[in-house]
Amino acid sequence: MTPLIINCIFVFGMIATLQRSGCFKQICTSLTKHKFIQSPIGAETATAVGMGIVNTLMAGGDVPAILLFGNIADDLGHVAKIEPERRAYFLIGVATSIFGIIPLNSSYIMSSLTLLRQMKINFPMIPNLAPVPIFFATFFCWALTAIWLCWIIFGLGRKFEGDAEVNTQTKKRRFKPTKGCGF
Repeated sequence: MTPLIINCIFVFGMIATLQRSGCFKQICTSLTKHKFIQSPIGAETATAVGMGIVNTLMAGGDVPAILLFGNIADDLGHVAKIEPERRAYFLIGVATSIFGIIPLNSSYIMSSLTLLRQMKINFPMIPNLAPVPIFFATFFCWALTAIWLCWIIFGLGRKFEGDAEVNTQTKKRRFKPTKGCGF
């Protein structure tokens, strides 16, 4: 439990440092000035690519990657006027797709392999497994990847902020970013 707590402290410290230094604002400003990113397809593509990179660098840890990239993804979606619920579902879908189980450094696959190797000592009938077959056998992650790719390409279920009926109190509380960034 202690390593998990220390990891959370470091992740939140990293996020706070990046926010205070203006790094998130700089990234968001440089991305949102491109016409392609201002379109719904562009914003969702940039979100998927960015989330994939961050999730891979975080060793497949979905929650730390979402916490790190969530503000940028929210601003990209807001500039393209994508509904906030879709932004959240899309971000979680991308984080839990194949980017979380890349065999090179996925904490899920490596911990499973470690447990199986330890169990093999007491139970020799357990087969030897490698990371790559596990990667291709995780059908849920592959199906989720196909779903969010269809969301981007075909715009399945895409709603815009102006389309949904908004509660007047929620509308008053909504932060309006200036010049495309909400930091």
